[in-house]
Amino acid sequence: RWSPAFKRHDSPLAAIWMHLPGLTLPLHNPSLLKAIGDSLGRFLRADDATLKFKNPRSARICVEMDLSVPPPPAFVATFGELKFQQSIIYESRLLYCSHCRLQGHCAQTCRNCKRKHVAGP
Repeated sequence: RWSPAFKRHDSPLAAIWMHLPGLTLPLHNPSLLKAIGDSLGRFLRADDATLKFKNPRSARICVEMDLSVPPPPAFVATFGELKFQQSIIYESRLLYCSHCRLQGHCAQTCRNCKRKHVAGP
């Protein structure tokens, strides 16, 4: 989250749009979508098509997630007696380098890691 004291190395948080394919229409309720989003990170919003029930086959939400933790491919949802596994499709690649702590690439492709290996002791 940005603040005047923000340092890019300190925050692995990012707003991530995701689709929840096959989520039944009754679960497109804003409060239920918020509960789902909050279970994955911090719910930010649902898109207008989801809120207006224009795409009954999928819900689309934006969640602030910690990229230093591998994103789940699915989750188990429980609403009353209803329990099911819900898959998640992320709209963007969630790349985070654990070495230099920057977003956009992973440790395997980090230029800083390669420089250290090339330079030697």
